[in-house]
Amino acid sequence: MSLCVFKLDPSSNHLKELSRTSCNYTIKCLAYNEETGDLMAGGANCFITWKLTSQNIREPLRRSTTVCVLLRQNEWVYDIQLYRRTKLLFVVCDLGLHVIDYTSGQEAFYVPMGRNVSLTRSVFHKRNDYFITGFTDGSIRVWNCVVFCTMHTFHGHRRAITGLEVYGPEHLLFSASKDGTLRIWRLDTFELTQRVDLGEEVLGLGLIGKKQLYYNTSNEVKVWDLNMSHRLFCPVNSTVRKMLRVKQKGFPARILFAAEDGGVRIVSPASGTLLTMIYPMADLQVFTELVYRRRQDAVYAVHMSGTVMVFSGSSNPCSVSHCLKPSHPDTRVLCITDVILVAPLSDGAMREDAVIFAGHVDGQLSLLESDVVVMTPARMQAHSGEIRMLSAAPCSNGRDALLVSCATDNMMRIWHVAVATDRRVSLSCKHR
Repeated sequence: MSLCVFKLDPSSNHLKELSRTSCNYTIKCLAYNEETGDLMAGGANCFITWKLTSQNIREPLRRSTTVCVLLRQNEWVYDIQLYRRTKLLFVVCDLGLHVIDYTSGQEAFYVPMGRNVSLTRSVFHKRNDYFITGFTDGSIRVWNCVVFCTMHTFHGHRRAITGLEVYGPEHLLFSASKDGTLRIWRLDTFELTQRVDLGEEVLGLGLIGKKQLYYNTSNEVKVWDLNMSHRLFCPVNSTVRKMLRVKQKGFPARILFAAEDGGVRIVSPASGTLLTMIYPMADLQVFTELVYRRRQDAVYAVHMSGTVMVFSGSSNPCSVSHCLKPSHPDTRVLCITDVILVAPLSDGAMREDAVIFAGHVDGQLSLLESDVVVMTPARMQAHSGEIRMLSAAPCSNGRDALLVSCATDNMMRIWHVAVATDRRVSLSCKHR
């Protein structure tokens, strides 16, 4: 076998042979290091290095001993990758992964593979200093190129990995496998975002620019348009139990995330920036009943004791400003909701008031908080069982609202909420 060096003739658009070097090995991959002028080749039980510079480009290449890789018996070299930031050379073999410091030529790390597992594909994610490898058992391993440790292992494919591509702008990893699937993984959260079942073995995968993806099977090559945008909006780092979008005229919108760790995050919907948060309670209470009054910048959260805790959203983290405690165990609050009502002021002007209704364990409804309107009597008997859910929405007239309540008496009631000229709130049952 021979190793040939060609030059492209721009006038004829043909390749012109410059030199030819004999080689007694089967070569599977090549890599060139411009810093050292080394041309490296790997193949069947061989790793060979030649010097290739502009001075000797027309002569047969001469061997170089700059980089030395000690291969095991019958070990094949499948791929050679350079990572110039850390001056490391990654030699991917079927029996293991050799990591070489190409400035000294010495082996820095060696990662052996299992008895029945071998490497098949590899790719870099330079933004995060990741080296990603695929294996014959379908697993994908993410390595840190600086300290060289395993960051994460993706599991999902059932057969050998045949293609790996990193989509850098959105921290995505595309993988293909002989199990007939394409998968898209996130490299910032290490989660699977999409799976595509193709029904036949996929033998290769690649990207065409930033807008197209191609894969090949034994019979055809298909090109797909990448028309889906993926971006991490906000890292919560815990399972989200409730998400609430808060919007009020005259104030920037906010999104509240109540997570399984007991914390509540307040996030900007425009940028995904974490603005402030409620730290988890000592009893690890998970808040799922939340109301955020934007004018007062206050978050109302129902504690499992029936107390409504009021947090100030103007500090980071949020601090408790006061608590609304039940006067009796039967008046414990189980759920809350808010709605915008339009009420008249003493000067005749109209003002929007973000009011909070509460559902109690004794089946009563109450007006928990308001700035303008009042409710007399303070509570009304709405159900014969515990009120477990409340939801409200403004009416089409822009002044009144509809309130939905569900209780353990197996009843759901819809209430019409109206505000009189004396700013008194009245609730009348419309449906049950």
